[in-house]
Amino acid sequence: MKKGKMFFTGLVVWIMGSSGFLCGLPSAFAAYQDNGNGTVTDTSTGLIWQQDTARDGQGNYDTMTWEEALAYCEALNLGGHTDWRLPTIKELGSLVDLSRYLPSINTTFFPNTVSSSGYWSSTTGANGTHNAWGVYFRNGSDDHFHKSSSRYVRSVRSGQSGSFDYLDHFVISTVSSSQALDTPFNITITVSDAAGNRVWGFNGSVSLSVPGGVYPKSATLSSGQTTVSVRLYSGGWTRINCSGYGVYGYSNCFDVSGGSACSGKIFGKVIDAKGAAVNQADVRLYSCQGQVVSQGQTDANGKFSFSGLSCGAYEIKAEKDGHSSEPVDVSVASTLAQKLEDLRLQINAGTEETPVILVPGIMGSTLPNYIFPELGQSVPCRNLEIWNLRNMAGWGELREQLDSKGFKVCECPWDWRMKCEDVYKAYLMDKIEKALENPNTGSKVHIVAHSMGGLVVRAYIQSKYYRGDIDKVAMVGTPNLGSCNPYYIWEGG
Repeated sequence: MKKGKMFFTGLVVWIMGSSGFLCGLPSAFAAYQDNGNGTVTDTSTGLIWQQDTARDGQGNYDTMTWEEALAYCEALNLGGHTDWRLPTIKELGSLVDLSRYLPSINTTFFPNTVSSSGYWSSTTGANGTHNAWGVYFRNGSDDHFHKSSSRYVRSVRSGQSGSFDYLDHFVISTVSSSQALDTPFNITITVSDAAGNRVWGFNGSVSLSVPGGVYPKSATLSSGQTTVSVRLYSGGWTRINCSGYGVYGYSNCFDVSGGSACSGKIFGKVIDAKGAAVNQADVRLYSCQGQVVSQGQTDANGKFSFSGLSCGAYEIKAEKDGHSSEPVDVSVASTLAQKLEDLRLQINAGTEETPVILVPGIMGSTLPNYIFPELGQSVPCRNLEIWNLRNMAGWGELREQLDSKGFKVCECPWDWRMKCEDVYKAYLMDKIEKALENPNTGSKVHIVAHSMGGLVVRAYIQSKYYRGDIDKVAMVGTPNLGSCNPYYIWEGG
C-alpha cells in the first residue's frame, strides 16, 4: 500500500496526505444505516453521507469543477439539514471498500456510485493549490485532479459524533529488540486524535500487517485501546503496521531473530504521470531505521533492481528533477526475486507540460511569404508553415492562448496533395518525436486538428504504426462521416 510522507515523533508516525490505494473500511467493519431520506449514517465514524451522487436538473449524474463542488455542497438542503460540505480526502477514503470492485463501495447503501471518473474531496494537493485530491471508486485508488477538471460529488455532514478528523492516527507501544521468530509478545494499540489524546469513544477493529506475516491480522479496540499478543513469521529488522477507518500507525523498528538467512532481490520500474518509463531516475532503498541501504539509477526502460538484500522491512522511493515518488513499503522474506509496483513520478503531471501539435486542413499549409496557400513542385514539399495571413484562420490567436497558459506548441504543416497515410509518415510522426524530445514532457502529445488534418491524425491512430503517443485530440470541422451529404446540400442550396 502506498503512503504519504511520514513524520516520526517518538514512537508515533503521522501520515500526511496519501497516494495509490486508500485503506478503506472493510465491509465487515462498516456500520451503515439508511436514514430513509436520501442520507446514510456511518455509525463507526459519525458521518452522515448523501446517499446519491449529485445530479443535474434533468436527473443525470452531474460533474463539476472543484469550486462548483464546494458551492453545491454548501447550498445542499437534504434530509432536513443544510450543513452539508465537501468531504476531506480522509473522510471520502473511509467509504472505500477494497473487497469490492466497480465500484469499490458498499452498493447496498450507496447504489448510485459512478465508477468512470473520480469524486472530489475538499483537500487541496500539497504539490500545488491548483490541484485537489479525489477518489476513484472503480478500484478505491486516490489521485489529485486539477481543480478546473470535472468530477463527481457526494456531500457529507458531521452528525452528532463530530468530524471524522477526530480519528488521526494509531499509537503502538514500544517493541524491544530482539523478538524471537514465531514467539508471541504483547503490543498495545491506542487510537489518538490530532493532539495526541486517546479517543475513548472509539470501538472497532483495525488491521495489522508485518512484512513476512503476522498473527493475528486484526485487533478489536474498546474505548480507544487494546492489548494483543502477536507472532511474526519473518526475521530481520521490521515494524508493525496498523490501519483502519482511513488512518494509520506504525511501531518503532525492532529486530526479529531466528529463521534461516536470506539474500533477496527486488526489481521494478519508474514511470511518469502518463505511465511512460523514466530514464536516469535516482532510486533509493531505505532500511526500517531510515538509512540508505542501496541506491541506483533507472535504465532507458525505467527499470531498476537491488539484490543481496537481507530479510526485513524496507522503504523505496524514486526522485528526478525535483520530483519524488511516494514512499512504498517493501518486504523481503525469501530468496525469491520480487517485482514491485511501479514507482510514479509526477513528471508530465500537468496539462501544461504536454506538448500541443497544431495540424491544419487542406490549403492550410503554404510556403513562406505567399498571400495565398502555395506548394512547391516536389512532393512531399518541405519548409512549409501554417497559412494564417492576417490571422484569418485563427491559428495565431489559438497559439497565443496556448502559449499564455504555458503549453509547448508545435505546428505540423503538410503537403495537402498527399494521401492521409503518406502525410502522417512524412510529417506527423516526425513532429511528435521532436515535440517529445524534452524528457520532462512525458510520452504523449495533445493535437488540435482542422478539417482534413483531423483525418490525417485519425489515420495515424488507426494504423499499425501508431505508437500510443497521443493523449487528447480536438478536431474542428473534420468530416469523419464523409462529405457526401454536405456536397449535395452545397450544390443544391
